[in-house]
Amino acid sequence: MPDGLGNYLKPDAYLRLQSASLTMHWWVEIDLGSESLPALERKLRNYLGFVARGLGGPSGTVPRVVLVVTSDGRLEAVTTLLRRLPYPATDLFTVCLSGRAVVTLLAAFDE
Repeated sequence: MPDGLGNYLKPDAYLRLQSASLTMHWWVEIDLGSESLPALERKLRNYLGFVARGLGGPSGTVPRVVLVVTSDGRLEAVTTLLRRLPYPATDLFTVCLSGRAVVTLLAAFDE
């Protein structure tokens, strides 16, 4: 997805989830812990910049981003990182353990 600055956002996956009354769009970032936290922060700031520039993603909307991590330690580290990011990070990003990804995405329908 072009980011408006000549680069691209490259999520690992895109999901379109639909219920009878709501459609949700998600970009998925699978974090195996091999990327440094500063590198992950740069990637997340690129998503925030995309939002700030008013760009549209698939279907003209900006998907939320779910960060799927593989360990409790990485979950804690990424959660701490997300708290330091500016608005609208708390609305845009969700982080969860890989075994809870489906539950996390479905719970968003209840928000």
